[in-house]
Amino acid sequence: MPLYATALAGDHAVQFEVSVAGVCEAGLHTVVRAGDLAFEPDAQRVLIAWRTLPDSASGLVQLAAPAQVWAVALDDVAQLGRIVPGQRIALLEAAS
Repeated sequence: MPLYATALAGDHAVQFEVSVAGVCEAGLHTVVRAGDLAFEPDAQRVLIAWRTLPDSASGLVQLAAPAQVWAVALDDVAQLGRIVPGQRIALLEAAS
């Protein structure tokens, strides 16, 4: 951290393309919670899930591909809906 990228806005997640070497642990998910940060190994992307499913009262987000959740956002992720594809964005570590 930090991660800097050009935004790739999906329907339900903001995506950061990254180059990561390593092995993913077991437990990939296609349904996560709004605010989850996940790594999609097949596409080498970090995702921030933000827009919930229309019929989801529990804050669930459907991802396009399996991903491994590795963190949770501390800020309100609904504001990610204002990001324009191609916009420069940053993912920063929270101060402890």
